[in-house]
Amino acid sequence: MNNSKTRYTIFFWIGVLLILVLNLLLWIYVNQVEDKFASNLSNRLTSTNKSLARLIDYDLLDMIIPGETNSLEYFSIHEILEDIRDQDSLQSILLLSTQGEILVSAPEILGLQKEISQPNSIFFNNAKDGIYSTSELIQISGEWFLSTFGPVTDIDGHVVAILKIEAKATYFDTLQNLRNQLLIFSLINFLVITIIAVILFRMTDRAFKYQATIKDHEHLVQLGTMAASVAHEIRNPLGIIEGSNELIKKKYGEQDDEIFEFIPSEIVRLTNIIESFLNFARTPVINKTEFLLEPLIARIKVGINPSENIILENNKMGISILTDENLLEQALLNIIKNGIEAAADKSVQLKIEESKNKIRFIIKDGGKGIEKEELKKIFQPFFTTKEKGTGLGLAITKRIIEMLSGTISVKSEIGIGSEFIISLPHNSKK
Repeated sequence: MNNSKTRYTIFFWIGVLLILVLNLLLWIYVNQVEDKFASNLSNRLTSTNKSLARLIDYDLLDMIIPGETNSLEYFSIHEILEDIRDQDSLQSILLLSTQGEILVSAPEILGLQKEISQPNSIFFNNAKDGIYSTSELIQISGEWFLSTFGPVTDIDGHVVAILKIEAKATYFDTLQNLRNQLLIFSLINFLVITIIAVILFRMTDRAFKYQATIKDHEHLVQLGTMAASVAHEIRNPLGIIEGSNELIKKKYGEQDDEIFEFIPSEIVRLTNIIESFLNFARTPVINKTEFLLEPLIARIKVGINPSENIILENNKMGISILTDENLLEQALLNIIKNGIEAAADKSVQLKIEESKNKIRFIIKDGGKGIEKEELKKIFQPFFTTKEKGTGLGLAITKRIIEMLSGTISVKSEIGIGSEFIISLPHNSKK
């Protein structure tokens, strides 16, 4: 069962890993597309910048005064800028002096600024040094823009002006929307994976528990059949031994001969073992009634030896439960007797807790405790650490509690003792 569960877990995490890798590859692809678009736009703007620089008559630049838009020189260059702007669908073109003043602009309204906002930027300075450079993407009023700076040179190669060309990076909005959708898709994936994981693990765990329960049931049926057969075969010879012992005692025995008392006591012990086998083999008939727990505890106290003691931790009276009274008494008595045998002072503590839906019986003893390895097997049939035990008492108790729709668990600490917890529905008909 553990191997199957491990295999399913491995398959699930492989699936999760594949989905994570898929999401990661999508993110990488989107980033690569963005880099590609940015590179293409940068190359286009740089090419336009170079072409436009060759069209500008640098001799006219000395005749243009920043802020004046009425000269023939201004109109000549402005017409060229507007044609290129319309032709290449550009956002703006600025012709700047080497001091950062705006000489000519398209659209013309930008010339009212008289100079660019960052005349000493690294991109502007690169252009002054004759180097074409592209700025980072910037966002203005919710829209993204990319700009290139390039030099305008005279016949001797001296930089006499700077061209700044700006275009909308419309692709970035599309990619940003794609990123947002991808993020939502990833979150939905993780949410769906988490929900599926919870459902699958619960279903798998439940299926394995059902499988284990079925196997245990089949095992118990086989053991029960064997136990009933063995008990039947042993019971008849025991009757003959007991009768023969009586005859021998009458014919040859003396009044104080212990041998004739030893045989009957061992016959009683074997009879009890046989009775345990039969109890384990038969399926009890459940007869649920509603009754008070106080008389039940009183009967259990009567059923133990006077030297033994049950200490009630709470004296809450009037608790009632709807279940099979005889089976519950048998289960509690088994646990209590085991605890008394384990405790040095021959006493156990019994605590009853009541909640809205459950009633819990907590039985503590002050024994030597149970080893961890033994604790895992404590409810298995025929497992015992006692020299004369059958190993059926706790197995029968667990079977009874489960038939009453309850649970039983145990906690133990070496040198301190053990604690058995029986939990039953308060009203199992609801």
